[in-house]
Amino acid sequence: MPNSIYQHLKICVKPYTIMMIMLVFNHHQYHTIIILLPSIQTEIARE
Repeated sequence: MPNSIYQHLKICVKPYTIMMIMLVFNHHQYHTIIILLPSIQTEIARE
């Protein structure tokens, strides 16, 4: 019985975990773009 509960939890947690990883990754990417934006703008201005 506890084994089936564990299996159910694993099935429920997996998509949530993937979603969280994606969220964190997107958030990190977003921060990287914000950090790079000023340097990209200065490169364009320098042209």
